[in-house]
Amino acid sequence: MSVRKVAELAGVAPMTVSRVINTPTKVRPETRERVLKAIERLGYVPDLVASSLSSKRSRIVSALVPTLGNPMFSQVIQGLADTLRAADYHLIIGDTRYSAKIESALVLEMLGRRPEAIVLTGPVREERIRKALLRAGITVVQIWDLQPGHIVDCAVGFDNYAAAVAMMRHLLGRGYRRLGFMAIVGDERARERQVAFREALAQHKLKPTFEALPSRFDPAYDPTDEFIRQIEQHPETDAVFCASDMLAHLAIFACQRKGWAVPGRIALAGFGDLPLSAKIVPSLTSIRINQYEIGRRAAEVIVQRAGGLRPRTLVQDLGYEIVERESTAPP
Repeated sequence: MSVRKVAELAGVAPMTVSRVINTPTKVRPETRERVLKAIERLGYVPDLVASSLSSKRSRIVSALVPTLGNPMFSQVIQGLADTLRAADYHLIIGDTRYSAKIESALVLEMLGRRPEAIVLTGPVREERIRKALLRAGITVVQIWDLQPGHIVDCAVGFDNYAAAVAMMRHLLGRGYRRLGFMAIVGDERARERQVAFREALAQHKLKPTFEALPSRFDPAYDPTDEFIRQIEQHPETDAVFCASDMLAHLAIFACQRKGWAVPGRIALAGFGDLPLSAKIVPSLTSIRINQYEIGRRAAEVIVQRAGGLRPRTLVQDLGYEIVERESTAPP
């Protein structure tokens, strides 16, 4: 099956068929519809690789996130996908499982597919990967955490450390003094939040009651058991800063099973402000990040670059907001 056959059936030139496949917005709707019907009738499958070689544009964007199981990252992907789809781009997603080794391998694999842009979550630590990205000559957008010394090209996100400091100010301002910290995985972002947690306590001449930070991502890890163990071993703890809302939700459920009042016995705070956080009982105090907007802005940068435009700024800080709810009411 060839483009010529499709063109004959649709009554258009072969170039028009190619435009429908590669840049559909540049073809009149009625012509596009006729070509698409011909493609469907003939069962034609476009050779996108050959098309990208001839046009020197793949219209592919690669995105790497730590996990697809966390709703925070899925919202970022949705923002990317919606905006890129509207501009006729194709999105390929990779899951790094919070592993720097897997991420490096995926970056090289994605670059081999000749994407027009690549979206990475967080800093690029390996110099060889940084050099490979620069040699590729494509748009690189780092999302989520803004670390100026580790930005390759463009970045869209927020100050992870400052957000965690703000949450600690909230907890300390509410009168909590015996605080613990917990994360599901000890990735770069969780470690930054841990540093902010420690430094905020140190400024008040306080020490953590406990810090639970797994060294690696383990799908079988049950944070609920670890949370209960830490509270039982450190009963003086009056508040816990959870590095993610998912973890904070599990902690609330664990407290309910154990008969520990939240916030009467222990206050809990999260990070991410997932939709469930406003509905859970008690409602969860959290740090609101506009995950969808991060994805949308990242895609916007890519589309602007492809059109020969310079983005408004190479580093976009979308900020954060402390959302105060029932789980951290004053003791």
